[in-house]
Amino acid sequence: MRDSYAVVVAARNEERCIGETIGAILGQSLPPSMVVVIDDGSTDGTPGILGGTPGITTITNPPHEESYLHDPRMKAVRNKGFAAAARSKCRYVLNMDGDIILPRNYSEEVIGRMQGSGVVVASGSLAGERPAMPMDAGRMIDSEWFERIGYRYAENFGGEMHLVIKAYATGHKTAAYHDLILGEARSTGRHYTPKSQYKFGRAYRALGLSWYYAMWRSMHGRSQKMRTSYHFMRGYLAKTDAYEPEVRSWMRRYQSEQIRCKILRKRNPLETRTGNSVVIGEGGSRRP
Repeated sequence: MRDSYAVVVAARNEERCIGETIGAILGQSLPPSMVVVIDDGSTDGTPGILGGTPGITTITNPPHEESYLHDPRMKAVRNKGFAAAARSKCRYVLNMDGDIILPRNYSEEVIGRMQGSGVVVASGSLAGERPAMPMDAGRMIDSEWFERIGYRYAENFGGEMHLVIKAYATGHKTAAYHDLILGEARSTGRHYTPKSQYKFGRAYRALGLSWYYAMWRSMHGRSQKMRTSYHFMRGYLAKTDAYEPEVRSWMRRYQSEQIRCKILRKRNPLETRTGNSVVIGEGGSRRP
């Protein structure tokens, strides 16, 4: 079906949130064909809630002490869910976190806007944020394109961003819709710790961003505190496996345009901005 979709949710110790998250998914105006929840080693009441919720498929990882947030191991967790979703043969797959609440018309709206637009990855946004690239949580992915690149996230630092850059590098577009507001059951996503900044730095290194752009982002990005900027650059300077040349090349091109347009106070030609959305990419039909 042209508008069918599967949902993959990663959850760890979300006993306070997961019930509301799953309820919002199952209550969509366009219901999902499949919901897969990966219980990533929860040590609280999350497994019991999932076990008592009809209409979902649960994959359970063994308990572990350390959080995998922003870590390559988190991509491996999500890939277990994507492998199950791929078998559903749905037209789209929606990537979710266990503490995000979807508005009732979210999936219907995102899919409707993606169809026929050349957009292969899209998301809404959190209240008060206006991202240029699609967020990871709430990210709708075109399954036909996703299958051509392996139907999985790269298990490296920045794997969630790699997927987006891969879309541009293969001649496709992404969209961030600012009028589709995702709710947060808890506001953990807005805290940027030294550990998370270190991992972001490694992601920038893997994606091929230059040291001076990384320095600028560390000082003017989401966290401008000197301590977290230090840890970001420490991560950037750590030895990290690099992504494929076409991804790194596109990222460097985007970086150059960002710097040029910032200096000249012009709009980035790789972006199309309206009052409610940002579309990035040049379109086309190169494969994959």
